[in-house]
Amino acid sequence: MSTTTSRRALLGGLMGGAAASMLPAPQLAVGAPARAVRRPNILVVSIDDLGWRELGCYGHEFNETPEIDKLAHDGMRFTNAYAAAPLCSPTRAALVSGLYPARSGITDFLHPEQAPGMHFLSPRTHSLPDALGRAGYTSGMIGKWHLTEDYTGRYRNRRGNPYALGFDEVRASESRYIADGDYVAPYAFMPALAGPRGEYLTDRLASEATEYITKHRDEPFFLHVSNFAVHTRLQGKPELLAKYKAKAGAGKPGNSPVLAAMLESVDQQVGRIVRTLDELGLAGDTLLMVTSDNGAPRHDANAPLRGGKGQLYEGGIRVPLVARWPGTVAAGRTDDTMTSTIDLLPTAVELAGRTPQRKVDGLSIAPLLTGTGTLDRETLFWVHRPGFRRADTRAAVRVGDLKLIRQGGHSELYDLGADPGESHNLAGRKPKTVKGMNQLLNAHLRDVDAGVR
Repeated sequence: MSTTTSRRALLGGLMGGAAASMLPAPQLAVGAPARAVRRPNILVVSIDDLGWRELGCYGHEFNETPEIDKLAHDGMRFTNAYAAAPLCSPTRAALVSGLYPARSGITDFLHPEQAPGMHFLSPRTHSLPDALGRAGYTSGMIGKWHLTEDYTGRYRNRRGNPYALGFDEVRASESRYIADGDYVAPYAFMPALAGPRGEYLTDRLASEATEYITKHRDEPFFLHVSNFAVHTRLQGKPELLAKYKAKAGAGKPGNSPVLAAMLESVDQQVGRIVRTLDELGLAGDTLLMVTSDNGAPRHDANAPLRGGKGQLYEGGIRVPLVARWPGTVAAGRTDDTMTSTIDLLPTAVELAGRTPQRKVDGLSIAPLLTGTGTLDRETLFWVHRPGFRRADTRAAVRVGDLKLIRQGGHSELYDLGADPGESHNLAGRKPKTVKGMNQLLNAHLRDVDAGVR
């Protein structure tokens, strides 16, 4: 029996044959055939450690994010968007590669090393910049990279550096290990980045982004604005910190004044990017997406979801995703389709009028964005190996509303439709479902451990 047939048989038992028959191929699914649409610029703003509920448009009543909220009002908001991993480096690898983190080999955050470490995103990876470059795009990366453990020697010669993965232009990215945050100039992990003393890093990334957009306004571009904020150690602008300390509700669970201050600066950054696109007449030619690399480390910030950063509960992996593309993405839409970081590459490549040169794990969400179709996805997988130790593998699979988490030698089963907070473990009551989902997970692990194809 083939892998495809066995997988569909398992899913047919879990979900019913009709649902299983709609599933895409079990592994390395390729984006849908290219359609005749105009080629947009593709601009992704990622916010480090931002929880699913920490934006105003997702229901937070203390944090103020009017610019991102307006993007949701003018565009589309996803309610079942996921990071590819519960930590930053694996999710960032997935964004660049379109692969599940275990397939790329990045299954934990990358560590500081006295000498170049063994973990980095391989330059053999078929990357998003490579794929778009074949379609005539230029690619830029601004901000946090965190996909190498090599911090010695010439930047372009370091293993896993962004140029080696196809980026044409890299700005304000770390040349030393990021550590616990460094938000005010001079920047300890970017000593070569000149700026006035006291400059706020999030503002600097905004300036770099607006300059990049202006420079490349006459050619199609992909730009990833990768914020270091709101990663700990938290540090907001004094005037914004004072504002939120004085605000009603400050200090209550989920209401952190310093986090709110940092997030408002990111929101202002997004506003500057939007205004630049509007002023240059590029808004209608640009898909702008805002998301996060994993859930918040502060569990109360993810409520009602359970857990947080580093965990496979929903609070660690479900993230905000907002998309704006005036004239193409209809305003005011909300979509509950399961999406993942791995979907960016096939989506971008399809919108550029191409198909991936190599197979990827992600699926194109272009039909959802353009309102021309749906996404026939019923499964998503996560694999986390703390310290890259195979023996410590933690894994999860979502099939429809059912989610199985396997960790510490036992399985937990949740019905996210009825129990989004994962408070009722159904494993003891549904042993056949647990067995079937564990078989799916085992097949996935065998597949992804084959590495980059």
